[in-house]
Amino acid sequence: MYRRQHAVKPEVVKVLKSIDSPYVAALFNTGVYNDLPFEIIPYYKNVSLQGRKFSLEELKKTIIPCINEALKVLHQNGIIHKDLEPSNIMFMDDNTSVAVIDFGISSFVEQGNTVLVTKIGMTPEYSAPETFRNLFLEESDYYSFGITLYELFLGYTPYKNINAEEIAKFTAVQRIPFPKDMPEELKDLISSVTYFDITNRNKKIIQTEDGLIQKLIIGVKVENRYFQERE
Repeated sequence: MYRRQHAVKPEVVKVLKSIDSPYVAALFNTGVYNDLPFEIIPYYKNVSLQGRKFSLEELKKTIIPCINEALKVLHQNGIIHKDLEPSNIMFMDDNTSVAVIDFGISSFVEQGNTVLVTKIGMTPEYSAPETFRNLFLEESDYYSFGITLYELFLGYTPYKNINAEEIAKFTAVQRIPFPKDMPEELKDLISSVTYFDITNRNKKIIQTEDGLIQKLIIGVKVENRYFQERE
């Protein structure tokens, strides 16, 4: 059972119940208990990725492909997550593969549309620049994906100890700062999904058979399938 302050939107609940992917937490039921909404989802005994660090090879082997597959499935079904971060990514029982949870502020949209919403519940450290203007798109989830990878490799986000207002100003005028010891291929991936300009950000992402992702993971195996770059 997962309890929260804000109930998952009914239209999101309906779609989530129809999704069958190991990389998106199954939603078995929802309700209200002691005036607080709850969801019944699988029990992840190995808990979340929060507070953990991973090597480049660990990220490439399973974590990046699993999250990429989760976003692909969610976006194909019209759901924008809007709060992707390590605490919302859970290790499965194999302690290697991961699944995305927590759809408390997620929204359902028709394909190709954008969503104008409030900033309630968003986590500023992982939020794309446009979300500070109340605009959420599929690309916004990939921005959060990039910041999440940054933290999973280094152990901290590029905006630690900075308040939301300062983050909004920083992301509007500057690129993400990278330490010298970050591998170039990981830096390239994170850079490609965290451009301030949404159009430019989209152009830097490669469309693959299994969703939007940069060249870093092409050739990585997930569920006996390989990511292949489209011509």
